[in-house]
Amino acid sequence: MKQSFFLFILLFISAGFTYGQTTLSPLEQGVLDELNRVRTDPVGYAKWMEESGKNLPYRSEEPKAIPEAIKALKSTSPLPAFKFSDGLSNASRAQVKDQLPTGDFNHGNIDKRVRRFGTLGGGVGENYTILEGNAKSMVLSWIIDDGIPDRGHRWNILSKRFNFIGIACGEYSKPSKFEGQSLCVTTFAQQFK
Repeated sequence: MKQSFFLFILLFISAGFTYGQTTLSPLEQGVLDELNRVRTDPVGYAKWMEESGKNLPYRSEEPKAIPEAIKALKSTSPLPAFKFSDGLSNASRAQVKDQLPTGDFNHGNIDKRVRRFGTLGGGVGENYTILEGNAKSMVLSWIIDDGIPDRGHRWNILSKRFNFIGIACGEYSKPSKFEGQSLCVTTFAQQFK
């Protein structure tokens, strides 16, 4: 009886660390919604950024980064919304799980990680950010792409190449230089099953 109870408790505790069908947290759902808002109406998003001016929920250290982002959005045609993928979210979750305890900040082998959770067709990309804030500020950090010379995060979001997305976010715990901030990883793919 004690062994059965112990096994039950062990399975219950480990359930939070398994991969499977994804239920998005409010932050993750917010990121998905905001990314799809950018993709389906880039010009409208640019106008919102202009109208928000100094009240944008993200501050850029590069003076030209925000006007450049607005210009890029205005020149982008609307794209279909991303299709959500449990498998890509599991790949994102694996990255979050690996990064949170260490405070590391690197992409690693995205292709290999994604293939653990399904069949990849075409290209793959990944964005991640560490911020204290909400979904809107996280997505703005990728659109503005402060300090990233090739603006690769923005490119991933606005690329016709990517159709599928997975999302995972987690909060850094004590003690960490990122304490109280969230790590959010998005994984993009052209095709994924």
